[in-house]
Amino acid sequence: MLFHSYLSNFNKLSPTIVLASQSPNRLAILKMIGFRPLVHVSNFEENLPKDLPVREYVELTAQGKMDEILEDFKKANRHFDVLIAADTMVCSGEKIYGKPIDENDAVETLKLLRGKAHTIYSGVVIAYQNGPQQRFSTETKVWMGNYSDQAILDYVATKEPMNKAGSYGIQNRAGALIEKIEGCHFNVAGLPIGDLALHLAKRGFRPFGLDDVITPSSEISNPSSRAGKIILADQSADRLTLLRKIGIEPVIKTPIFIENISKEEEPKKFVQKMAQEKMKSVEKQMKEEKEEFDVIIAAETTLLVDGKIVEKPKDKSDAIETLKKLRDGSHSCLTGVSMKFNDGTNETFTVETKIHFTQLSNEIIEAYVNAEDVMDRAGSYAMQTRGAIFVQSVDGCYSNAIGLPVYEIAHRLHLRGHRLWDF
Repeated sequence: MLFHSYLSNFNKLSPTIVLASQSPNRLAILKMIGFRPLVHVSNFEENLPKDLPVREYVELTAQGKMDEILEDFKKANRHFDVLIAADTMVCSGEKIYGKPIDENDAVETLKLLRGKAHTIYSGVVIAYQNGPQQRFSTETKVWMGNYSDQAILDYVATKEPMNKAGSYGIQNRAGALIEKIEGCHFNVAGLPIGDLALHLAKRGFRPFGLDDVITPSSEISNPSSRAGKIILADQSADRLTLLRKIGIEPVIKTPIFIENISKEEEPKKFVQKMAQEKMKSVEKQMKEEKEEFDVIIAAETTLLVDGKIVEKPKDKSDAIETLKKLRDGSHSCLTGVSMKFNDGTNETFTVETKIHFTQLSNEIIEAYVNAEDVMDRAGSYAMQTRGAIFVQSVDGCYSNAIGLPVYEIAHRLHLRGHRLWDF
C-alpha cells in the first residue's frame, strides 16, 4: 500500500488507544510519536510482595492494572483497539526508591544515589481487542553525577522531585544531575517507547498517522538561574530547550564566521574547532558591543558511523537510505563544547554517546520520513521527538545526542561557583 493511501486510511480509522495511567509523562511520550490515547486510570492496589524479582514485580503490577481496566471496559461495554498499562521502579541494589515522603526524604534519596549507578525497570502490558496480550519489561541503568549537597538542596527546593520515584525527573531539571545512561531514555521517564513501538508495529499499529502529532514541551515554567549571564552562541532551538530544561535562560547570540574547517579532520578535532570558532565569534561581538557576560557556551554536534561523519540528507530518498543503514547497527553522537568564562579562561571538551537502533520495518522508516522534517538533521532523525521510536538504547549522555551534554556543562558551572536554580 502506498504511504499516502495508508495515511488516509489511518486518519479515517484512527485506533482507540487507551493508556491505563494518570502519568503525564507517559501520556506525553505516546502523543510525541503520533498516538492520541484516552486515559483510564487504574485503581489496582500495588501490594505485591517486594521480594519478587524486580522485572517480575513491574510486569505483574502492570498486569494487575491491565486486568482491572479490562474488567471496567467489559462491564461498561466500551470499545478499544489497544490498552497499555505500565509500572516503573527505581532500584539500587536491594533498595527500591519510591516517591519521597517530604523534602528531607528527597534530599536523603539524592544523597544515596549520588556518584553511582542505579537501575530503572518498567513493566508493560499491551492488550488488543483482537488477539493475545503482549507483556515485557525494560531496564535502563542511570549514573548520577557527584553533585554537591548544595545542588541537592537547590534542586529539592524547586519542588520538582516531590512526585517522582527516586526523587528526580530526567525530563526536566534533573538532567543536570545525571552523568549518563545505558538503555532507553524514555524508560526512565516511565515508558520504553522503542520497545513499545516495536510491539505495536508487529500488530499493525503504527505511529506518524496523525496530522497533529504533539511534541511534548521539555521547557520548565519560568526558568530562572543563579548562574549569571550565560550566552548561548547558537540559534539551535534544541540547545536552547536543553538549557531551559535545567533552569537556565540564556541570551542568544548568533556566531558569524567562515566555516572553513575540513570535515576530513579527525572528528573530535573537527567538533572542538567548530565550537571554538563559534565561541570566538560571539566573544568578539560581545567586546565590540561592550556587553558583559559570565559564560559563553558554544557547541558543535555530529553523527559518526564507523568513525566517519554522517552528513545531512540531500533529499527524502537519501534520508530513507540513511535510516536503513543506521538500523543495522550502532552509531555515535559526538559533541564539542567550548565555554569561555569572564575571568578569561576557556574550557573545551568533547562528549560521545553511542546510540543503538531497533529493527523497525522499511514501511515505518518511510512513514517517518514523510511525516517529519528530517532534511536539517544529521542522520535523518531527531530522537527527542518522533525519531525516539528508532532508538533501542543509549550508552552515554542522552542530552548530548540532542546537541548539548547538560551534565558536563552544569558540572563545570557548579565547580566555578555558579548555582543553577532560583526558587
